[in-house]
Amino acid sequence: MDLLKKILLLGSPLYFLITVAFFLVNDYSVSPCLPILPLVYAVVFALVYTYRKESFKSFSVSFIFAIWFLRIVLVPLIYVVSGYVSHIKVDASFEFLNNAILLICYEFVCVGFLIILDKKIDLIAQKKVCLDSNCGYEINKVIYGVIFVILSVSVICVKFDQSVLAALSTVFDKLFFDSSANVERRREILYLYDYASSRMIYSVFMQTIYYLQILIPACLLSLFASRKKYGGQKGLLLCFIVVVGSLAITTDNNIDSVYIMIATGVVTLLAYWQITKRYIVPVGVSGIILIFVFLVKKSETDFSTETSFFSSISPTFCAYFSSLPNISAGFLISYEDKFNTFIGDIIAGVPYMMAFFKGFPKSVTLYNEIVHGYTGEVNQIVPLIISGFHYLGVFAPLFTLLVYEIAFKMELSLMKAKTIFNQVLFALIVVNLSTGPCIFGFSNTIKRLCLFLPLLVLAYVNEHVRLNK
Repeated sequence: MDLLKKILLLGSPLYFLITVAFFLVNDYSVSPCLPILPLVYAVVFALVYTYRKESFKSFSVSFIFAIWFLRIVLVPLIYVVSGYVSHIKVDASFEFLNNAILLICYEFVCVGFLIILDKKIDLIAQKKVCLDSNCGYEINKVIYGVIFVILSVSVICVKFDQSVLAALSTVFDKLFFDSSANVERRREILYLYDYASSRMIYSVFMQTIYYLQILIPACLLSLFASRKKYGGQKGLLLCFIVVVGSLAITTDNNIDSVYIMIATGVVTLLAYWQITKRYIVPVGVSGIILIFVFLVKKSETDFSTETSFFSSISPTFCAYFSSLPNISAGFLISYEDKFNTFIGDIIAGVPYMMAFFKGFPKSVTLYNEIVHGYTGEVNQIVPLIISGFHYLGVFAPLFTLLVYEIAFKMELSLMKAKTIFNQVLFALIVVNLSTGPCIFGFSNTIKRLCLFLPLLVLAYVNEHVRLNK
C-alpha cells in the first residue's frame, strides 16, 4: 500500500495535466466524447480504491489498472496528439469513434464493478506467495522428461525442414539489426505457409519453442532461487540473468517473450523481496523502457524527421492495445452467418482445429476487409470487446469479465503454489489473462487458454508428486 500511495502522490498532478491536455488538444469535430476517457478511468479507480482498497494487493488488479491506463488514457492521448494517426487508413477509424469511446468506457466500468464485487479478491488479499523454508525449489524429474521430449520434437521438425529456423531470432536482431533482415525472415515464414506439409511442421515447431521459452527459464529460476545453494545477492544476480535471458531467443510473437520476462521477474522480486523492495521502482521503469523498445522495434516504427514522434508511435500503440480506431472499425463488421462465424472464430482459436474443420468464416477476415479496404491481408486483430458487442449485444463485456475471472482463479493458485517452478507458470498465466482483453481478440484468447492447459497439467504433476513424495 505504501508504494500505491507514493504512485498516487506523484502521479496525481501528472494525471491532472493529461486530463487537461485531452480537453485542449482534442478536435471536437472528430470526437466530442474523447475527453471523458481520463475522467472515467479516474472515477473507476477511485471507486475501487474507496470500496476495495485491499484489491491492489492483487497482481491481477494491478496489471489490469496498468494496462487500462495505457488503453484508455495514454494511447488515446497519443492518438489525438498525433492527429488521429493509426494503421487504419479508411474512414472506419473515425466513423464510429464516439461509439467506440462509449463502448470501451462501458467495458471498463464493468471491470471496476467486477473487482469491487468479486469475492476472490478478498482471498487473494489475505494470502501471500509461499516464500518460507517450506517452499520447495526442486523440480520433479517428470518435468525434465517433458522438456526433453519437447526439445526432441523441435529437433525432429528441424530435421524435416530446416527453413522453420527462420521463425527464430535473438533479442539483438530485434533491437539493433535493420528492418531488411526482419522483412526477409518474415518472407521465409510466409513461404512455409505455401505448402501444407511445411505449414504443419512450422506450427508444431512454433508450439515446441513456445513451451521451451517458458519451461527452461522456470527450471533455471527454480534452481537459482534456492536459498540453500544460491542465497542472497548471488542468487538474485543469477535470477536476474534468467529474467533478462528469457528474451534471448524470440519469435515474431514478441509479446510472449515479454510475458515470460514479466512472469519470471515477478517471481524473482517475490523470492528476494527483502533485497528487491528497495529497487522496485528503478527496476520497473527500466523494464517498461525495455518492453517499449522491444515491442516498437517489431513494428518497424518510422522515427524519421519527416514525421513527429507521436505520429510514429501512434499506429503501433493503437494496434497493440486495441484502441479507439480499431474498435471504431469493428462496428462496421457485417455477418452473413453470425452463428457459423462464431464457430469459425472458436475453431481458429483451438490449435490444429482448422486442419479438420475448413470453410468456416472468421471475424478477422471480415474485419481486415474493412481495415484495409480489400481482401487478402489479416494483420489486424479484432478487439475482444467488438466480438462481445456483435455476439452478445448489451452483454458485450462478458468475454472480458470471464477472462479476468480466470485470472483471479489463477492468482489464487499462484498464492497456493509450493514450488518456484509452479509460481512461474501461474504468474505467466496471470499476466497473460489480466492484460489479454486489452490486447488479444476472441480467437487469440481461446488459443491462449488452450495453450495454458498443458502448463496446468505440468504444475499439477510437479506439485502433487512432490507432496506425495
